[in-house]
Amino acid sequence: MKFPNAVNGVKKICLAEVLQILAVIMGISLIVVLVANNVTLGAEALNQESAPSAFVSAFGIGASLVGLAAFVLNLLGVMTAQKDDDNFKKAFLFILIGIVCSAVSAVFNSNDGLKRWMDTVSTLSSLFASYFVLSGIASLAGKYPDNATMNLALKARARLVGTFSATVLMQLAAIIFPIQSCTVLSVLCVSIPLMQLVSCMLYMMTLAKCRRMLAKPPRRSDSRLHDRGVSVPEYSALTR
Repeated sequence: MKFPNAVNGVKKICLAEVLQILAVIMGISLIVVLVANNVTLGAEALNQESAPSAFVSAFGIGASLVGLAAFVLNLLGVMTAQKDDDNFKKAFLFILIGIVCSAVSAVFNSNDGLKRWMDTVSTLSSLFASYFVLSGIASLAGKYPDNATMNLALKARARLVGTFSATVLMQLAAIIFPIQSCTVLSVLCVSIPLMQLVSCMLYMMTLAKCRRMLAKPPRRSDSRLHDRGVSVPEYSALTR
């Protein structure tokens, strides 16, 4: 096994992404149920202070717990993989920044403006963490080398930036232009998780392919070139 730490780390990250996709799906389902319930009851129901049903509360707590488990597994995976590639070290740094921003957002929950800015920075940190994880996968694929996995990681990285950028722009728009319309707000609440789900699926596909790549021994000729310090030209050009 050429990169034992990366193998174990990517396994954890891959499992974390499965849980993250599950958490996002649960979150989308919960939002759809709540929006449908509000539409059914009418606009006046939005102003009524009523306790959520036991089912909705349990479902929300379940989604939060699944998301927390995904976060912990992802953190452990990146910590393990960083021993084999420096890109994972950068990813770990941005994960820590995201933790700090989330903590500040929770402490100053009553300050709506600060909370939104911290949530936006946390989203950006998540973007950069995933970006460097994909860069790490491309780096490992370049060292094998496995051009198919490397190209998939680079494409997934570009798509990830696109979907996350759209999410951040929507969050910034909500900060700069306060939304009063319940319909527009409902659309934003559903569309942001949907975009995150698309990113998670692309990310998951790349992680799965990387995991299969790391399970195979590198080709002998390429392994000898790498041991002599000769890099792969395609990787050097694409990830510079």
